[in-house]
Amino acid sequence: MHFFYFWTQYQSAPDKDSLILTDSLLHENTAINLLKLEVVKNNMGYIHKSIANYLLDDHIKKSLEIPTVPLKKVVPNALRLKNEITLNREKQIETGNQEQQSVLQDYKNNISGH
Repeated sequence: MHFFYFWTQYQSAPDKDSLILTDSLLHENTAINLLKLEVVKNNMGYIHKSIANYLLDDHIKKSLEIPTVPLKKVVPNALRLKNEITLNREKQIETGNQEQQSVLQDYKNNISGH
C-alpha cells in the first residue's frame, strides 16, 4: 500500500484517456453475481468512490476528478475488518480466488451479451 501511495505521488498529470478510464471505473455498471445484497449492488458507485478516496491522496483525486463522498472511510474499514476477522488464511485466499473468477466470468458474459 505504501509503495502504491509513493508511486501515485510522482505521476504526471492525467491525460484525457486517464480521465475517461477513471470515470468509467467510478460509474461501473456491470452486474456482478458475487454480490448478494441489493444494498451493495445498488451502491457500487459509492463503494468505488469510497475506495478511490481512501487509496489516493488529494492531489491525485483532484487531477482525476474523483468526487469526495460522505463517510468515505466506512467501506475501506469494513473491508479491513472483514479481512482481519478471517482466521484461516488459506481459506481466505481460496475464497478470494473463487470470487475473482466469478467477477471475471460476469465481465466476460457482459461483453459477449449473455
